[in-house]
Formats: sequence, structure tokens, C-alpha cells
Amino acid sequence: MIAPAMNTRPDERLSYIELARQGARVQRQLAAQDLSRLSSVARIQDDVDVALEFYTDELGRHWVQGSAVARVRTSCQRCLERFPRSLHAQVSFCIAQEPTASELAKELDVFTAGSDMVLLSDLVEDDLLMALPERLCKSEPCEHAPRLSYPASGQGEKEAGSGVENPFSVLAALKNQTD
Repeated sequence: MIAPAMNTRPDERLSYIELARQGARVQRQLAAQDLSRLSSVARIQDDVDVALEFYTDELGRHWVQGSAVARVRTSCQRCLERFPRSLHAQVSFCIAQEPTASELAKELDVFTAGSDMVLLSDLVEDDLLMALPERLCKSEPCEHAPRLSYPASGQGEKEAGSGVENPFSVLAALKNQTD
């Protein structure tokens, strides 16, 4: 049986041990300032929707699973244009403190807690960062990317708008003499 969603402030530290014992479900909206690392690489458009369920398994380990959804505007690393994206992160891991966390990490996904209290933002931020796409542009080649080749200017002509004579015009003139 899952307990009803708890009413707490989004930035409040929660006891994951107590939440797991109760089989609690936590639904919150986190503001951009609660996710500082994500905010540093993408502009968060709206509050981030978080839904997490806590439980204790038959071995007494404390688990969290759920999802987080964020709407962001972020820059494509190819063309530097900003695009809107929806990030969907699924979380599922065991929560433990040291030294137990190190032992469990050999076989499980583990979130290492500094104490028995955690912030919801700490539980979802890494997975939201990993949900950022490597490439945002859909078309290949990207219509926004800077051009990587330019047409050659006429032989012996000055470069367009630069007022500088083409340094290879002498070679072109020599080539034309031998033909």
C-alpha cells in the first residue's frame, strides 16, 4: 500500500528512511533555483514536476523510484542556437549512507546520502542533467550551423569587402602563363 502524497515545502529536507518505511509517495514542483546545476546549463522554463515513491525492500534497503519532467531552453553545441526541450528523467536507486553505500554500489545504483535527510532536488538533478540531449538540431546538416566552406573568389580579384588582394593571384597568373 502506498501512502498519500505528503505535504511539505519543495526545498525541505526529508527523511528518506521514514518515507521508505511508510511507503510514501512525494509529488512536488521544484523551482529553477532548487536545481542550480541544471539552471547553469539550461534555462528552466517552468517548475519541474517530480513524482517519487519510497519503499523498503525485503533486505531492509531504502529505495526511491519515480520521474522528473523539466521544460528547458538550451543551446545546441553545434550551432549555438537555443531550442526548447522537454527533459524526462526516470530515477530508481537505493539510498544509503557510507560505508554501506560503497558496498552496495558494487551491485546496485546507489545515491549516497550524507545523513538520513535528503533534498528532492538532489535525488533528481543528476538524472535531469543526463537527460539533456547531446545534439539539439534535428536536421542534418544543421541549417543553423556556421558554414564550414566558402566559395573561392575570382582569380586575381580582391577578396570581397576586405580591400586585400588575394595572395594566390600570383600563382594563378604563373599557371596561366604556362598554359
